Amino acid sequence: HNLSLDCYNKYIREKRRFQNMTIKTQPKTAFGKTLHYVTDPTQAQALSSLTGKKTINEKDIANLKTLGITVQSQATQVATMVYA
Repeated sequence: HNLSLDCYNKYIREKRRFQNMTIKTQPKTAFGKTLHYVTDPTQAQALSSLTGKKTINEKDIANLKTLGITVQSQATQVATMVYA
């Protein structure tokens, strides 16, 4: 019984670790599709290794959320110039 309790405790610790994880992205729209670039280089490399892509899409974000990982999209600031 002790072994299964140790495995369960390890599972809970791992689950909590993912629940506290946040991935920040920079969205960019091209050809009507929004793609998200992961801003943290370490996270970007890991996700690129898993997905085989440089960006993540809405389906990828939904799957990350299923795993308990928060994905925050950082909206781009659009500068406008006003001519008087």
